[in-house]
Amino acid sequence: MAYRDQGMADAEFKKIERCPGGLISFNNFLSTSLDKVVSMHFAREALSNPKAVGILFKMTIGPTASSAPFAKIPSQESCFGESEKEVLFSMHTVFRLGGIEKMEDGLWQVNLTLVDNAADPKLQQLTAYMRQQVTGSTGWHQLAKVLLKTGNYRDAEEIYQTLIEQAKSNNAEKDLPHLYSQLACLKNRKGPYHEALELYQKSLDIRRKSLPENHPELATTYNNIRLLHDKMGEYSKALDFYQKDLDISLKFLSPTHPDLAAIYSNIGSVHDKIGKYSKALEFHEKCFKVSLKSLSPTHPNVAGFHSNIGMVFENIGEFSKAHQSYTKSLEIYRGSLFENHPTLAYTYNRVGELHESMEEPEKALEYYDKGLKIQEKCLSFSHPNLATTIYNMGSIKTTEGECQKALDLHNRGLKIREKSFLANHPDIARSYHAMASVQEKMGEHSKALSCAEQAIQISENSLGDEHPHVQLYRNTLNRL
Repeated sequence: MAYRDQGMADAEFKKIERCPGGLISFNNFLSTSLDKVVSMHFAREALSNPKAVGILFKMTIGPTASSAPFAKIPSQESCFGESEKEVLFSMHTVFRLGGIEKMEDGLWQVNLTLVDNAADPKLQQLTAYMRQQVTGSTGWHQLAKVLLKTGNYRDAEEIYQTLIEQAKSNNAEKDLPHLYSQLACLKNRKGPYHEALELYQKSLDIRRKSLPENHPELATTYNNIRLLHDKMGEYSKALDFYQKDLDISLKFLSPTHPDLAAIYSNIGSVHDKIGKYSKALEFHEKCFKVSLKSLSPTHPNVAGFHSNIGMVFENIGEFSKAHQSYTKSLEIYRGSLFENHPTLAYTYNRVGELHESMEEPEKALEYYDKGLKIQEKCLSFSHPNLATTIYNMGSIKTTEGECQKALDLHNRGLKIREKSFLANHPDIARSYHAMASVQEKMGEHSKALSCAEQAIQISENSLGDEHPHVQLYRNTLNRL
């Protein structure tokens, strides 16, 4: 048994509280003591900081561990003298979180168990997957991937721009397709979408010079392009591309490959958006079966799949099932992502929309606020996800009767969407319809009529006559 004292920010401590059974790793050499009393003394010192929580980590090392990432430091070599009985753990030693107990004087004991990588199949699976995700030809490539994965878009973009310029100056065209794709991935998450599409097209043009049309690398690029068509509201194009990608991938990938799960998920999401909900659930269920064979149940990708299923349940009015899916998604994300990660903001927004559908406006606004605070820190001012949160907050203000505030929010959201999307994107139609509803409440019927007509014209072009949103907009127009 070893002990470690630490002062921890309250937000970080709450993150640990939410992850019983999860994994924790320290990013430096970890000095611990075999003497609990010594560590308790240091932990109490952390209480002098009102913004910190005093923590005592209790670390259990099992007798069957096949490796020893720690060493007992002789007293003459210890920085703290003989009394501490120091044990030093190597960098990135992994522990599993156990129980958390309230101690005296406001201290908390967090129980940890050393994880033996060789004997823990879930950790082996996660480690192998993460290594695969951050592979790169140089340390700079690897660092850029890590920054991209963790949502540090500004730093990642600087590295990728530098690597692209270096490749051009060195006539290393073979490196450009991958770099263009990575920078496009960043633009896909951060915005604007049209820049991401241009970069993917550059990558595709170079790869086509040397690869056959059914090569897996082309399938990946096709998949990324169709994801953008999906986000830009071009759903028929997206489905065509997804089907091509699925045909290629089924020939080259194993039935349990995580990329196959992602394709099923993407096809399901498009069917959800065009109102084919049973088809959407069919593909999401296929995705889930594949993902649970290839990924840990606590992997962030699995959280995304839970969220997608929740979205379909919400759209068909099964709010209890939707809430279960979103809750599971949030549990995984909170345990695996930084607290300001944009994916967490997106999920907060989804939960807010669910509470709004359940006629719980105060809870909805609480989640929208959480999402907006993250988005304003990490997304561009023209990112469509920011527009979605602003739109949702406008809907709440409409419900609460604050019509002018609602109209201002919807106007702001519309301007962002018009900068981000093509003119016939369904979300632009949603903004016009929301403005029509507010203007109707304010007695501005001519303005409401104009906005309702805009909503119908746009949505008929992008969604078709039979979509539920088109029917809703027509009902509003008829009422006016």
